[in-house]
Amino acid sequence: MCRPQYDLLRWMNIAGEVRILRQRGANDMKVGYSGEAGFVFVKNTMIAVGYNFQGYKDRDLTDYIYSTQGPYVTLG
Repeated sequence: MCRPQYDLLRWMNIAGEVRILRQRGANDMKVGYSGEAGFVFVKNTMIAVGYNFQGYKDRDLTDYIYSTQGPYVTLG
């Protein structure tokens, strides 16, 4: 996983993320990527909204989906 993040303001940042899931034994590789904007609303607490552009789908994983495409909200 690679996640560059850039602070635009003291209370706002933007980030991108690329995830690679590689299984050498199965000769399989999945790639996912997303972008998000984060907002610090309390010191050391951030809420971010983003969009996952590529999700993992695999029959061998639980419920056939590892991560889905679409919008998300996260708290950190």
